[in-house]
Amino acid sequence: MTFSEDDMPSTNLHTLRQFEPHQLQEVVREATGQGTLQVTDFTVAVLSEQGVTSQDSLFLVQGHARTGKTREPWALVVKSFSRPEAHADPSDLLFLHREVEAYRSGLLTPLAAHLRAPRVYAVTEQGDQVWLWLEHVQETAGRVWTLGGYTHAAQQLGVWNGGYLTGRPLPEAPWLLRDLARQWSTMFGLASGKPSAQGSVFRPDLSARIERAWEGREVFLDMLRRLPQVFSHFDFHRRNLLRQGDDVIALDWAWCGLGPVGGDLVALIGSTCMFGEWDVRQIGALDSAVFGAYVAGLRQAGWPGDARLARLGYAAWMPLHFGVVAPRLVEFWTSEERQARAVTLFGTSPAELTARWSALCEWSLDRGDEAMALWSDLGREGATSPRTVPPVRRPTSEPTARSVEGGKT
Repeated sequence: MTFSEDDMPSTNLHTLRQFEPHQLQEVVREATGQGTLQVTDFTVAVLSEQGVTSQDSLFLVQGHARTGKTREPWALVVKSFSRPEAHADPSDLLFLHREVEAYRSGLLTPLAAHLRAPRVYAVTEQGDQVWLWLEHVQETAGRVWTLGGYTHAAQQLGVWNGGYLTGRPLPEAPWLLRDLARQWSTMFGLASGKPSAQGSVFRPDLSARIERAWEGREVFLDMLRRLPQVFSHFDFHRRNLLRQGDDVIALDWAWCGLGPVGGDLVALIGSTCMFGEWDVRQIGALDSAVFGAYVAGLRQAGWPGDARLARLGYAAWMPLHFGVVAPRLVEFWTSEERQARAVTLFGTSPAELTARWSALCEWSLDRGDEAMALWSDLGREGATSPRTVPPVRRPTSEPTARSVEGGKT
């Protein structure tokens, strides 16, 4: 979906529209593989209105170019990032410049036979910003995925994650996100020291379960730390995934980092329901099918380990990502001043959003109970042989609660 400059004033949109065709020539030649073409014209539009952190960062640039007597169309995506401050902590979840570093590092090529990131054609600097010039991926699958679409994506995800369990070394760059579960749950799960009961929104029994999950947060975090670790996307949900034939193209790598096997399923299952791309009332069917396909991908990669470890990586993370944070996120996104924006992002009314997220919260807390049972079983059997995250510099204090608008979701 595109919308006009009148709908949303955009400094970057204006800057792009001031370019001359010849200024785009080099990147268009790189994208098309045609070294002699001449760009003749182009247009620029905001590509999506569903960005949570910024509505002035993603643009579709498309036009025509001549090669001899032939006039051909072309299209690119420009994604802009503010240049990080000198003192910025690259391990912070809000260090969104991480996506630029990921593309520069080469870690995103290749991922798996049928899983990839958009191709990057150039990284340029524009004032206080850095711009990625990316492939414009046009999806060949329908906008609404069937269960088969999700299981296919899950299997490719398992193949990619599984490579890091079968000999592929874990990356060690300082900008990799290593403790997303802790940062997210601290940032959005706290209000005056603990989750708000929000009695007018959540049932008393559900509020009590949220409180208990918060009190047991360190137990869940310890589980995640002890599990085998893999290079992960961490935002691998429907809105960040496109299909072209058998290929799955994963967008938005701003949270990529190291985490437990199974951790990427938190987004594929939970965030997909959070955004309303899958009916949360049918989350059990999605969970069952996606987890089975993910394990099949791990096996395809050659990992012979206990599938319960991957299940634990998912189940122990869910209460931290959608359980303890639910009261604050519901309160934030259903407030009167944000309701219009919430309808755009989540596609539903405040009352329906509350119901959706309450159901997701309860499901996530159930997964926490499942994780406790799994942990007990695995501990008795001695099945947890951790491959922990490489040590990194830890902040001297926990991240404090910050504006939800500063977060990615």
